[in-house]
Amino acid sequence: ATLDPSQQADIDVYGVFVAPMNEVLAVRTHITKPPYDDMMAGQKQVTSKGKGAVIDWTVRELANFASMLITGSPNVVEMVFVDLHNSESSFCYAAPQWERLHEMRHRFITRRFALNYLGWAVAACKTLFRRKEMKPRRKGVCHAMRILEEARGIIHSSYDAAATATAGGVTGPQLIQSGAARERILSVKRGEHDGELESLAAQVREEIQQLEKEIETCPLPEMVSDETIALLNEWVFQTRMSLMFPSQ
Repeated sequence: ATLDPSQQADIDVYGVFVAPMNEVLAVRTHITKPPYDDMMAGQKQVTSKGKGAVIDWTVRELANFASMLITGSPNVVEMVFVDLHNSESSFCYAAPQWERLHEMRHRFITRRFALNYLGWAVAACKTLFRRKEMKPRRKGVCHAMRILEEARGIIHSSYDAAATATAGGVTGPQLIQSGAARERILSVKRGEHDGELESLAAQVREEIQQLEKEIETCPLPEMVSDETIALLNEWVFQTRMSLMFPSQ
């Protein structure tokens, strides 16, 4: 994935599939792999998770996906914030059932999710150096900066949402950066700050520590509410039933 359309990048594919009922209700649950031959349009058949030279892909069964939404897994929550109607989002396909989940996406923005997101940025910072004597890599710095911008937007928007009592006012992951933040990251990616990568990496780490303190007092809920879990359970059940018994 890349912020600059003029540069070639890998393709990130994320998906959710519904396992057959006989597998879901089996004594020993064994979920088969989804039909990748159809999904990948002729690409080599693959298993449920892995990396290749062309495609980085992750596909999860519906129940597993829903569980990870509740625990605030960053890349899973990002999926429900992809704009279904924005051509720039590169959203390949969404079943009609996805729209309902998309509508309640702001319910999954919690302190736990924000902390997980910052944890993602911390992990990115740790990979900035392959060895102590090496300088941070340009790609790693860009990745850490992107995640940091996402986390900052989520946390700061929670104050505006609290002031207006509007849960939907909380900014979720933007995925497609715009404005000054996007240009700043692109300038690093183009190599315009290669002499400043170490200071940029240090700045990112410092800002992460500041945001970790802000999360403790921000008005986001601590975790996903019981009401949201009930709604999600209902969505999982209705989705599974509608795809397994489409005539009913």
